[in-house]
Amino acid sequence: IVLNAVSIGMQTDYCARHTQELPPDPYQTAERVFSGYFTTELLLRLFAFGKRFFTMPSRGWNILDLVVVSFQLLDEAFSAVNI
Repeated sequence: IVLNAVSIGMQTDYCARHTQELPPDPYQTAERVFSGYFTTELLLRLFAFGKRFFTMPSRGWNILDLVVVSFQLLDEAFSAVNI
């Protein structure tokens, strides 16, 4: 999570300094790697806990993770089709 935050900070700084350019490929690659990692982690937790994922005491955090990863995947999908 910390590495992802650092990567986002570096990408944001680059975009602020170069407003007319797209981020370089390494930033986009890092974003996809983190997206894949977080998606895999979420799917493993969903598989391991099953229905309990939504009923266990930490369900609030689980649902937050589900929402954040879903938005991240939507962002990746929209970027892939240039929307």
